[in-house]
Amino acid sequence: MALEYFQKSMELRKEMNDMLGISETLVSIAEMYKNNGQFDKSITYSSRCLEIAEQMGFSEQMKCSYENMYVAFEQKKDHEKALEYYTMFRDVENEIYLQRQTEAVANLQTKYETEKKEKEIVLLTKENQSQTLLLLEQKNFRNILILIVLLIFIVAAGLYFRYRSKKKMNETLREKNREIENRKNEVELLNTNLRELNSAKDKFFAIVSHDLKNPINLLTMSTSYMLKNLYETDKDKLGQYLENMNKSAQSLEFLLKNLLNWAQSQLGTLQFNPIKTNVAELVLNCIQELEPFAEQKGISLKSNIPEKANVLADGEMIRTVIRNIMSNAIKFTKVGGEIEVSTKVKEKSVEISICDNGIGMSTETIKGLFIIDQKKSAQGTAGERGTGLGLVLCKELIEKNNSRLEINSSMGKGSYFSFALPACESLKP
Repeated sequence: MALEYFQKSMELRKEMNDMLGISETLVSIAEMYKNNGQFDKSITYSSRCLEIAEQMGFSEQMKCSYENMYVAFEQKKDHEKALEYYTMFRDVENEIYLQRQTEAVANLQTKYETEKKEKEIVLLTKENQSQTLLLLEQKNFRNILILIVLLIFIVAAGLYFRYRSKKKMNETLREKNREIENRKNEVELLNTNLRELNSAKDKFFAIVSHDLKNPINLLTMSTSYMLKNLYETDKDKLGQYLENMNKSAQSLEFLLKNLLNWAQSQLGTLQFNPIKTNVAELVLNCIQELEPFAEQKGISLKSNIPEKANVLADGEMIRTVIRNIMSNAIKFTKVGGEIEVSTKVKEKSVEISICDNGIGMSTETIKGLFIIDQKKSAQGTAGERGTGLGLVLCKELIEKNNSRLEINSSMGKGSYFSFALPACESLKP
């Protein structure tokens, strides 16, 4: 009903060529659409009104149109356009305000001039009232001063209000820009994490498909041969096959433990249970587990750890760390080499170190040890192959125990791995 009324009003005003009435009707239609949430139509009618108002100099209609467009663009989340029309709205509003104040001052000035002339006539006709007129002039002069000060104050207040409005809008715009930048950074961080997770996933499947294949193939071939030739194979050859099967099974067990621990670490399900742990027992257990592999290369495994060297740590994690570092040392130590595990007992901590006299590493190799990359896994001194996952797992498990893995090595001079754990009881060096 309202739109129909406005359309009829528009037709009548067009027939009368009433430009002011047309602009007022366009403003009313724009406000109606704005209140109904139809912001695009509100912007269209406001634009039509502006074309007439700017041409004819209708300040009030310009102000209303700018305000409607500012609100419409703000609701459409176009903050740049909203700021532009808000600024024009404030400018026109200030101009109207100043114009009205100027007219008021002009009226006061006219009134003042009129009063002054009337008093001059009275002065000419009544010479005996000169003293009274003098006092009146002084009063008028004071009024003029007050009027001038008031005018200056009004203009200054208008300019200050306009400055504050622009400053507030600029601050709002800067805040929105900061919010957009923060969201952009969050998206980039999520993308980076996603790429890392994809890389870890690819590494996991590459390890499963590549490094599980050889031990499983060896087990399959050995069992198949034994089944076919069980009664024809002599004991020595049978023992050799069983030994190969045992080595493959141990390799599979070692690899699967590492994969399980690493997967739990990536999923955040690896539980950290710090308890009183005897380092000597852990190292002895690792030596017993790895000694068959060391004997194949004639490598000596030594433990130089006090029996009462106790630490507060997750024992299973630390055993995995020591086993992986020692296994890595066996891989890169030549025949007849030596690997020693020792401790340095300090006031509040116990430093565990694994030292070998193997082939050592370059600085560049050390920098890349903890980057998951299938291509960087190198062959050992006897052609052994590895996953490249062991030291990455060691670093994560040591950090779970609030420590840090230190590595010192140089080519041809062996490697030295160490990390410190809190002492569980007071031990003197």
